Parts: sequence; C-alpha cells; structure tokens
Amino acid sequence: MKILVVDTDSTARWVLLKGLREHTVLECSTLSEARFYLSNTSFDVVFFSRHLPDGDGFSLIKEFPDGNFVVFTSNPAIDNVSAAIKAGALGYLKKPIEVSKVKEFLKRLRRQVTQRVAKEDVVICSTAIKSALERIEGCIEDGMPFVVYGEKGVGKQTLTGYALERKGKSFWIFNQGFSLEDVEGKFTQGYEFLIFSNLSSMCRCMQDMLCSSMMNGDIPPRLIFLFEGDIQGDSANISPSLFEILSKRMIGIEPLRSRKEEIPFFVDLFSQIFKRNTGARRVPEFSKEVMDLFMAYPWEGNVAELKNTIFTMLSNHLGVRKIGFEHVPTELIAKSSGFAFVGGLRKDIKKLIGHRSDLYESVITVVERVLLEEALAYTKGNKIKAANLIGLHRNTIRNKLKKLFGGKVWI
Repeated sequence: MKILVVDTDSTARWVLLKGLREHTVLECSTLSEARFYLSNTSFDVVFFSRHLPDGDGFSLIKEFPDGNFVVFTSNPAIDNVSAAIKAGALGYLKKPIEVSKVKEFLKRLRRQVTQRVAKEDVVICSTAIKSALERIEGCIEDGMPFVVYGEKGVGKQTLTGYALERKGKSFWIFNQGFSLEDVEGKFTQGYEFLIFSNLSSMCRCMQDMLCSSMMNGDIPPRLIFLFEGDIQGDSANISPSLFEILSKRMIGIEPLRSRKEEIPFFVDLFSQIFKRNTGARRVPEFSKEVMDLFMAYPWEGNVAELKNTIFTMLSNHLGVRKIGFEHVPTELIAKSSGFAFVGGLRKDIKKLIGHRSDLYESVITVVERVLLEEALAYTKGNKIKAANLIGLHRNTIRNKLKKLFGGKVWI
C-alpha cells in the first residue's frame, strides 16, 4: 500500500518508516508538504496529526475528500477527533504509535477496499449501458431480489455498485464461502443490500435456503445476484424456486464489442487512473493506428481485458511519447487478425528454445506447411487459386511447394 505520514513528531514518522517496510511510506511534517504530495500522487491511506506548524491538519479532509484519512492523537477529546470523523476520516490511532496496531488497521482497510466498487471504472455513453443502469436503479428502488448477468469482465459488479452508490445505499459483496448466518449478520450490521458475486457457482441448497429465509421474513429481500453468462439460456445451476423469484427482474449487460463507442472513453479513463495511481507526471498517448486496432479487437474479456491491456502497455512503455503499433502485444495483433494460436505457439517455443538450434526454420516451416495445405485443400489442389487466396505469386507458391513438399502435396 502507498502511505503518507504527516506529523511533527519525527520519532513517530521514523517508527512507521522503518516498521512498514513492506509498504511504500512517504513522510512530511507540514501542511504545505502534505498538500504537495496529495496534489501530485495518490495514497491508499494518510496518517496525520491535527496540530501542524502551518495550519490545522483537519483541513486536508475537506481539500482531498477522496482520501482515506486517519488521525494520530494523544487525546481524542482535546483534538476533537469526532469532528474529523464526521468530516470523512476513517478513524484515529492513539499515540504513542504501535506498529502492530497500525499493521492491523491496514489489514482491515485492505479488506474494506476490496469490498468497494470503483466508480472511476464506470463509463456510461451507450444506450445499452444507460438502459441497464436505469433498470438496476429501478430494482434497487423496489427493494426486491434481482439478477444482473453478462459475460466475464463486462462490468456487472462495477455497474451494480455504481447504481447503489448513486442511490446512497450501503452494501456488502459476498464472493464465496458464506453461510446463512453471515447473510443475516450483514443485515444486522446495517448493510441495506447484499451482492452475491457468482450465482452460477452457488450451491442449490444455499439458493433454496435464501429463498426460504426471504419468504419467511427472516432476512430482507434486498438481495442482488450476479451471473456470468446468459442466465435466460443457461439456468441449469439455478434452483427453480430462486429462478422463479428472479425471472421478472433479470438485467443483461451487453459485451464491450456491442458498444464499441465506449472504447475511446475507457482508454482515456484508464490512462488517467494509471497516471494517478502511479504518480507519473505524464503518460503516453495512443496513436491512431493503435486506437483503430482497439476498435477492431473483439475484447472477449470485455472491459476488464481492456483495462489490463491499457495498464500493461503504459507500464511497459511509460518513457515513450506515443504508443504505436510496435508497442502492441503480439497476441493482441494476432487475435484482431483472426488468429487464436499465438498463446499455444508461445508455450511450445518456450519449451523448445535453447534446445534446438534450428528453431526459427522449424517454426516457419510448420506454419507455412499448414497454410499451404489448407489453401490447397480449399481450392481442391489448384495452385494458382491457392496463391491468389493467400497473397502469394504463382512462382512463389511453386517454389515453396517444392521446398516443403518436394513439389507434391497430399490433400
């Protein structure tokens, strides 16, 4: 995690700097230094004291409302820590600072962060997504169970969480490994909605227990289910009782390839997120030919795949001014051209490299043989048609047939 410590106590800063070596820790002693750091990079958490030589540390909470602030204090009452918490601080830790308590706090914070949905990952400019968001918000208003379905990485959890936050609703996300007591406990703790992130892997017995508990009034019906795939065409793993409850509230999210108008917005958004998360002064632009490739690419992994691709390319080529075709991963180019064999080919080459001195010739020979065999099979042995089909001159294909097959080809 990236941590900022703002305190006039040099001992406290030193203790955290040495005790949290597994994290990235920056430290300063004044309000102006803290403002400089917070304006130019992002931090997972900011530990700070109220009384700083050039001002009130509490002002940072108002100036940087998206930050995770924790107050260091010797006396919570005198420092009026409750005012900081009302303003948005996560809490406080008492001095003298104990590294073990700070580490335990960071563990809790990490768990909380994993439950949050990043609003910054949301782009809504297509009619399909606007419609899905409106339907999700309508179901939230009804307070009844519903399901959001779609392909992996399409943004089911992100969009659902975004809708809940727009409505001001608190929620908890169950990923896996929960009991009925856990569900009851989260409602008891005050969460208004519960999200079950993978309905397709939830056992039928748990599905039936949830249905029974809702029908008996043991738990509120404010349950949201996420389903990977098309629930209307693949409901084999859903219990009939739950499917009947959800059948009137099924919201599908279209894949990214069906709403490509959003791709340029996502590219810009993820570039800005990368810049903010890494603290980079600038990030490279994407050239027109790369953007054209993004628009043509099928994005089978949807928004999640696009985000990972953007982050990887920016991370690998942060020093260039503009990312061009030469910086695009080979797999991306291959798949956009209709080739799906690169992943397997790469694995085979990794196994063979260093063990064969003729590896280049062997790989080229295998690829050319397959290409010529399939082209000739398609043209029923007509060499001239095969040459035109794959973009070779008639003399070139004759030479290659002679080299690879001795002039004869079995079809």
